[in-house]
Amino acid sequence: MDYRGTSLLQGIEGQTQLLIAALGASISGIVITDFQQKDSPIIFCNTAFEEMTGYTQEEILGKNCRFLQADNREQIGRYKIQEALSAGTECHIELVNYRKDGTMFYNELYIAPIKDNSGNVTHHIGIQNDITVRKQKEISMQLELKLQKQKDEFTNLASHELRTPITSLRATLQLMNRIIQEKQIEDDRIVELAKNAERHTKKLASLVDDLLITTVLPHEDLVLNKTLFSFSEVIDGCCNHISMNCTHTIEKTGDMTLKLCADQHKIEQVMINLLNNAVKYAPNSKSILIAIEQKLNFIKVSVTDKGIGISGNNIQSIFKRFKKVDNGQFSQSGLGLGLYICSEIIRRHGGEIGVDSILGQGSCFWFTIPDAT
Repeated sequence: MDYRGTSLLQGIEGQTQLLIAALGASISGIVITDFQQKDSPIIFCNTAFEEMTGYTQEEILGKNCRFLQADNREQIGRYKIQEALSAGTECHIELVNYRKDGTMFYNELYIAPIKDNSGNVTHHIGIQNDITVRKQKEISMQLELKLQKQKDEFTNLASHELRTPITSLRATLQLMNRIIQEKQIEDDRIVELAKNAERHTKKLASLVDDLLITTVLPHEDLVLNKTLFSFSEVIDGCCNHISMNCTHTIEKTGDMTLKLCADQHKIEQVMINLLNNAVKYAPNSKSILIAIEQKLNFIKVSVTDKGIGISGNNIQSIFKRFKKVDNGQFSQSGLGLGLYICSEIIRRHGGEIGVDSILGQGSCFWFTIPDAT
C-alpha cells in the first residue's frame, strides 16, 4: 500500500471539509452553481443563504438562482449577470430579490467563475448580502434631496416674484410717510398706521431676501468683498436701532479698535441677527454684552444675554435651515433662517460659529474670523 498516496488523499478530503465548513459559517449568503449542468443548478448553499431567503436547503438545491427574482425579471443587474456568465468573468451587482414569504429585499451579489486546469468554467460561486437597510436609507436620502431641490426652486421663484411688488409698496409707503410729515397731518391714527405699514413692509422685504439667500447658499459660492475695517464701525451701526428703542443696554468689552479683514456688510448682517435674537429672546434682560478678543490666529466675537437660554436639543440644530428656538415657554415669529445665514457667512469666511447656553440663564453666541491683518 502506498501510504504517501493515502496520506495525500486524506489531506485533500480534509481540506475540502474545511472549505465547506468555512463557507457554511460565513455570515454572507453563499451558493455554488454547476455551470456544466443544464440551467446551472445550485449544488451548495450555506445557512446564511437559507436565513436570508427563508427557503430551506431542500427547496434551494437544484434550482437556478433566478427563482429569487420572482416575476421581477426586467432588472439591469440580471443582464449584467448574463454578460458575465457568457464571458466567464466576475460581476458585482445589486438585485431586487424576494423571500419565500414574498417580502422584497435588496441583494448585493458578487459572482465569480471557478475554472478547471484547462481554463474552462465549471462552476460559479455567488456571495450575497442583504443590503435593504442601506438601500432604504439611500432612497430616502435621494427623495429628501429631490424634495429639497423642488422646495428651493419654488422658494426661489416665489421670492423673485414677490420682490418687485414689495419694493414698489415699500417705496410708496416711504413717500406717504414723507408727505404726512410735510403736511403735518395731525390725525394720530393715520400717522401710526402709515408707520406700522412701512415697518411691516420692511420686515416682509427682509424675510423675502432671507428666503432668496437660503436657496442660493447651498448651491453657489457666496461672493465676499473683503476689506480691512475697525470692529467699532460695525458695532456703532448695528446697535443704533437698539439704543434708539431704549429697550436694552449694550456693554462692550475687549479691544474695539481691532480690525477685521472680512466682508463688512455681511459681518454687520451677522451682528444685527445676533443682537436682534438677544433682544427677542431676552426681553427681561436689559443688558447685552458684546466682546471681542484676539486669539493666536483669529479674532473671536461674542454676544451674550441673560435670557431664556437654549435646550441641548435645540443647540444641535439651531444653525440649520428653518430651525427656531422652541423651549415650550417662549415663541417668536420668523422663518428660522437668520442663524443659518449667519453660519454660512462665517463658514465662507473660514471661521466658526457656535453658542454656549444654559436653559433659563442665558446664551452666548460667538463666531471667529481668521486674523489676516
